[in-house]
Amino acid sequence: MSLPRRQFLRLAAGAAALPAIPPFAAAQTYPTRPIKLIVAFPAGGPADTMGRLVGQAMSSKLGQPVVIENIGGAGGTIALRMLSNANPDGYTLLVNSGGPFCTASQLYKLDHDPVATFVPAGTFATDSGVLVTGRSLPVKTLAEFIRYAKANPGKLYSGASIGTNQHLMAEVFKARAGLDIPHIPYRGGAPAIADLLGGQIHMLVNNKSVLLQLILDGRVTALAVTSTARWPELPDVPTLAESGINGVPTDIWYAIFAPANTPSAIVNRLNGAINEGMGSPELRATAAKIGIDIKLGTPAQAQAVVAEDCPLWVESAKLPGVKAE
Repeated sequence: MSLPRRQFLRLAAGAAALPAIPPFAAAQTYPTRPIKLIVAFPAGGPADTMGRLVGQAMSSKLGQPVVIENIGGAGGTIALRMLSNANPDGYTLLVNSGGPFCTASQLYKLDHDPVATFVPAGTFATDSGVLVTGRSLPVKTLAEFIRYAKANPGKLYSGASIGTNQHLMAEVFKARAGLDIPHIPYRGGAPAIADLLGGQIHMLVNNKSVLLQLILDGRVTALAVTSTARWPELPDVPTLAESGINGVPTDIWYAIFAPANTPSAIVNRLNGAINEGMGSPELRATAAKIGIDIKLGTPAQAQAVVAEDCPLWVESAKLPGVKAE
């Protein structure tokens, strides 16, 4: 039986007058349902590896599933737009890193600047890059590769997603070495690696966590690493700086981002889960096996990392070989 109209209106008015639940109270119970963690690139690449690692760590501490959703395309900006439209309630988050996060507003037409818009819940890891070539080329060292590329201008190809760390590192390398190697855009790191193995492209830069095993298995040839020191696993492979190639970004940070206006209590809850989960001996051991360095801190420290690192990535994106799709 329906209520008389006057009685219904009185009840509705009374409900509207009830005090809203304060953000800190909602944060005390957060989370009460699964969390979506957007990875801005397809499965199988470095961002996906990082997302699954941190998702597992966060889930173990938050007591809720962290569901990975791979959203590739447009250099990761489709994922950025999704986050900008999400409710700031802590149930939609994003994994992102230096290059694609810092240069998105420069390379693509976005209606927001991710650096100024999103809230970092914390960094959780760093990775470094390695320049590799396929087995189809008759080269074993960086010097041999540079000589071969200069003898065959425009005939070799590199590949990566536009605006990613891997793309920007490769373009800085080519510019510093004076090489004419056209870039082939990909939707993610995994398909670019597949084409390198198949001989469709001839060089790329990608993360240690993704390429180390392929190098150890002899399926690709490591020419140089981007880090400031040689890798213990590849002591005979020089750094780019050792080889006279300077100015290439060295390390790649990864962080979890939330939409603007997410309550600070929720951001701090997420930060605690990241730090506790990724700081556990089990996760540290897992990360070490694939060459990932765990780097933790507060949301404020994460914001400082972004602010300090972005200018270098932005400068890299100004090179002639870096153009939006």
